[in-house]
Amino acid sequence: MRLSIMLPAIAWLLCTSMVRAEGVRGFSEPYRRVMVSASEMGTLAAIDVVEGQHVQRDQVLGQLDDRVLQASLKIAQAAKDAEGAMRAAKIDLEIKKRHLEGFVELSQAGNASVREVERAQADYDQALARVQAAEEQILLRQLEYDRTIQQIEKRRVRSPFDGIVTEIIKRPGEFVSPTDPVIFEVVQLDTLRCNLTIPNDQIQHLRLGMEVKLVVGQRQEPVTAMVEYIAPVVDPQSGTVLVKLRIPNSSQELKAGLVCRLDLPGDTRTARLLRTR
Repeated sequence: MRLSIMLPAIAWLLCTSMVRAEGVRGFSEPYRRVMVSASEMGTLAAIDVVEGQHVQRDQVLGQLDDRVLQASLKIAQAAKDAEGAMRAAKIDLEIKKRHLEGFVELSQAGNASVREVERAQADYDQALARVQAAEEQILLRQLEYDRTIQQIEKRRVRSPFDGIVTEIIKRPGEFVSPTDPVIFEVVQLDTLRCNLTIPNDQIQHLRLGMEVKLVVGQRQEPVTAMVEYIAPVVDPQSGTVLVKLRIPNSSQELKAGLVCRLDLPGDTRTARLLRTR
């Protein structure tokens, strides 16, 4: 029973001594990795990129079949551009306006009754309402046209950020369903991330925003990374804290998947590798 209690403490001591001797190790990984999905279901009509291609944010990667929507767009555009109903309503309004003005003049001269003027006014109001109804129809047709464009846009699959297409999961002709919508994998490599687990008694040497020197892969010169996240809780099993480092990689010289080493300042030989901004 006593041995079982002592084992975690022994493991923690060994881990701490190894960290101080050899530094903390982790692996570089893409800053972001996204499985890009289609927002609609349907048949995949086209793939516009190849694996390994650099893409820009909002660049079209592929699209679903939209032939029915394209036909609907033509109908919506024709309805939107139709002007016959509006022209007829405006002509009728102008005629009713002249009739009303004529009856008002006759009424002032005593040659038209009040009833005739009221009837002309009602006819004019009805013609005015028909113009308003035609304007509302034009607005509705414009909204229908815009909605169809948005529906077509939703069938295009775009990159969520600047990155590289690492995998194309579906091919043209395959069906994209709500239960299996993923088409591409895109990763961001102009910035990398390294996750490290650091003993809790060493975490006081780090703080958010601190710049540290990180050895990546076989490079002789360390690179500058920034402490982006320090977990607020300690892992009770290992006595370590998760720390995430952000590594600038605008030239994309560094590869994801390389071993990273952070030498903690407990070792005076490598204390100079840490510095604050």
